[in-house]
Amino acid sequence: MVVPRKKWITMADDMNRIAFSVIFGFSLITTALTIGSTGGDEKMVAFFSLLLAVVSFIFFIISYAKQN
Repeated sequence: MVVPRKKWITMADDMNRIAFSVIFGFSLITTALTIGSTGGDEKMVAFFSLLLAVVSFIFFIISYAKQN
């Protein structure tokens, strides 16, 4: 059975959106767990997790906009 190319592209776009959502969720959870800590290293982890969440959200919006 041959799957049409358009269906593969649609499935790949859906997987990209799912991946960005998972990365965004884990980044926000990591940020929430480490933001209240007092150590410098933990605050740096929280900052980079928040930065990763923002970047993944931007890519999520771009992939959603390309769909429509």
